[in-house]
Amino acid sequence: MTVSPAKPLTYKQIIKIAEGFLKEHYSSLRIPIPIEEIIELELGIKITAYNGLKKNFDIDGFLSGDCSEIVIDNGVFIKFKERARFTLAHELGHSVLHRELYEHLNFKTPEDVVNFQDAISEENYGWYEYQANVFAAGLLVPSEILKIEYDLAVKEIKKINKEEEFIVPYLESLLNKFEVSSYVLIQRLRKEHLLGS
Repeated sequence: MTVSPAKPLTYKQIIKIAEGFLKEHYSSLRIPIPIEEIIELELGIKITAYNGLKKNFDIDGFLSGDCSEIVIDNGVFIKFKERARFTLAHELGHSVLHRELYEHLNFKTPEDVVNFQDAISEENYGWYEYQANVFAAGLLVPSEILKIEYDLAVKEIKKINKEEEFIVPYLESLLNKFEVSSYVLIQRLRKEHLLGS
């Protein structure tokens, strides 16, 4: 199977695409970003929970080839809110960034996804996944809102005399506001130059 390389997009370009998508489909930017509602109600993409997707295929979720359905592992969907939200945003990222590839491959089953993963070069697959991950992070943690919420959190932290280098452990309020994992939040803070690299 020959698969074209992912379009050469920088981190900043992907974040700009994600934030442009948000402005078009959820302009209020109230957090947490209601990813399920955007996918199902705004875009008309069906979300289907699938028992054993992670256990049997080592996949958290996948996007159907016609981009009309996102299938997500039922256990992830029910038990791991932040991970489920990121998986949905990641698959939406494939729909926005890689629609031509998906329409060409026409995924319908988990087996189709596994066969694709086995057939594509690791480097090429890695670029497609990286781009969808960056899109998901930018969608769930928009730069403008992150900067505002970070400044508010730091002001609160400094009121109780925390030193600058100890701020990160006290940013839990941001995790609750954005409903993302600490990894996603810290990466976004670093990429926005709000934390040291």
